[in-house]
Amino acid sequence: MLFEIRRRNFIKIMTVSLIIWPSLSFAKPVFETCTNESCVNLEEFSSTMTTVMNEVPELEWVFGFIRKIQLSDTLKSNADVKIKRLKTGQIFFDLIISTKAYVLKDNISKILNSKEVTVFGNSIADPPQYLIELPSKYPGLFYITIHELGHIVDHLFGVNQLQCATPKIESVAIYPVLHAVTRSLNKKEIQFSDVDCVTLKNSFSAVSWSKFLVKPQGVGVYVRTPKSDHTLLDKVCYYENCNKNVTWTQKEVYELYDFLIASSFTTLYSANFSTLEEFGEAFVINYLAMYTENSTYTVNFKNHKGIDFLNKINEPNYIAKRNLLSSILENIEERSNHLK
Repeated sequence: MLFEIRRRNFIKIMTVSLIIWPSLSFAKPVFETCTNESCVNLEEFSSTMTTVMNEVPELEWVFGFIRKIQLSDTLKSNADVKIKRLKTGQIFFDLIISTKAYVLKDNISKILNSKEVTVFGNSIADPPQYLIELPSKYPGLFYITIHELGHIVDHLFGVNQLQCATPKIESVAIYPVLHAVTRSLNKKEIQFSDVDCVTLKNSFSAVSWSKFLVKPQGVGVYVRTPKSDHTLLDKVCYYENCNKNVTWTQKEVYELYDFLIASSFTTLYSANFSTLEEFGEAFVINYLAMYTENSTYTVNFKNHKGIDFLNKINEPNYIAKRNLLSSILENIEERSNHLK
């Protein structure tokens, strides 16, 4: 029997390995805004973000690990989290919001639809259209903020784990692994071709991903499992460094979203990028399912079936991720006490 997470019937199947990092704790993040004429003033930015923070009381403790919330007019993605490390080993985070996302703070559907245009262009007769309604004064920032908080939770709890043969790294959370690999590459202790890491069994990443490799250009690549792969995913590209000459047929777009419906991935964006983005997207969807009422998160076509993401998490191929996420979210306050 499937327990529908939206009805608050939960089952705890997996136990998350807690990776305890010595961390700083800030009573309240500092707000910073950019200085160009197009940027909003500090008072408006801090007031808006404070409103969003108050709308997610279940995640209040996460903000205690954020040193700074910054508005940036140079960030290419909608938002980002920067991990900062002190020589003492303590870590903290900076949350960065792009001005283009901030301008659309009232409309998360428009933000995500604009991302899909970067993939498929404007030539598709029946493009995917996101329809998202969230219990927030600023739905765009609400969604983006929870996604980025998911990255922080991922780091603190070691949800995504790798084990590397070269360089020799024992089973550990992905973020420290990436730091160790980058350091070894920079010191020329290893070559790009030496990086050989597999996802750890029963970790969140192992549901859809099998390996982590580094290309000769220095770009990290996450390899999907055969069951979670599709040739059309190789054509998908967001943000910069995309091949502008890639074209899509309507049939391919329908086929891609049909695959997404039946897959273990949360969204097309996360299926294209990495297990880190997959956790960020899954964190949002599962948070909405567990802690909000009357939320809507769908992608629709005029002439083809779409996806209801808040129902997708109850599909058989998504059960493993759903159970892991519900376990984390149900115990998030208890777990956070170990990190204070």
